[in-house]
Amino acid sequence: MPGFVGALALRVSAIEMDVAVTAEGVVVLSHDPVLPDGASLPRLDEVVSLDPAALLAIELKTFPDHPEWSVAPEVMADAVLAVLDRAGATARARIISFDWRGLRYLRRIRPELSLGYLTDAETVAAARLWWDGASPEDFGGSVPRAVAAEGGTVWGPDVATLTRAEVEEAAGLGLLVNPWTVNEPAEMARLIGWGVGALTTDYPDRARAVMAQMGVKLLQARSCRR
Repeated sequence: MPGFVGALALRVSAIEMDVAVTAEGVVVLSHDPVLPDGASLPRLDEVVSLDPAALLAIELKTFPDHPEWSVAPEVMADAVLAVLDRAGATARARIISFDWRGLRYLRRIRPELSLGYLTDAETVAAARLWWDGASPEDFGGSVPRAVAAEGGTVWGPDVATLTRAEVEEAAGLGLLVNPWTVNEPAEMARLIGWGVGALTTDYPDRARAVMAQMGVKLLQARSCRR
């Protein structure tokens, strides 16, 4: 939570978080599906209420290769939606996932939602599992084309494997490209030069400095309540 407060004070465009659902049905922030006994985790509703103007990128952490690690993707999606709807925050949220089952479900029941399709080398290699039957092979080997075929408007690729040609192809398909996790200033500058639409980083202060050097318009820093 202090990290989110600090990032919001820097005037980032959005804060990104991974979520899980407890046995009691509570949506909490967690990258890992199993935690030691006694771990204290922030609830999603606590983060949503931090700043009514903050944009939220919420990753559904479900695992088609290990379904026993989490609730079903549809269950998690419904639980997250319930939190956002209660807070009146759906318009400022984007739901993202490597597991496209949850995204397909959300697109079917709430087509107005902003959705982001995450990929990395591991999930692309096992795409038929992670993408619920789809594969780059169905689209001439193109991941951006696969995302666009899902009706997606945002593609979140792992920066480690992203190429300029893929960014240009995605832009031509109308996709906003949001690579992760971009922490080195030189890499930030290179990607901005390629024309990506957003960066996910652990160091928003570095990103702001690079953006300023490159003439990208910045939001002014401000205080954020704790």
